[in-house]
Amino acid sequence: MAARAHDVAALSIKGSSAILNFPELAHSLPRPVSLAPRDVQAAATKAAQMDKFNSASSSLSSLVSAMDLSEKLSEIVELPSLGTSYL
Repeated sequence: MAARAHDVAALSIKGSSAILNFPELAHSLPRPVSLAPRDVQAAATKAAQMDKFNSASSSLSSLVSAMDLSEKLSEIVELPSLGTSYL
């Protein structure tokens, strides 16, 4: 939710040069009526409350988490012992 709100504000302030959390959603995010802080905040709040992205982003994050876990588990190796002397 916060990341979508950030994207709306970033697009409002920086335009196409903004670094976005979800660049693939940029076209469907609400746009503020003006660049007045209240209008940007209202659009950001609306983006945070958009339900149609919650299920897609949660399933995507679950998939990414599962892939990350699988990769991390495949990379587990036993580290060499450094011994017990620290002097």
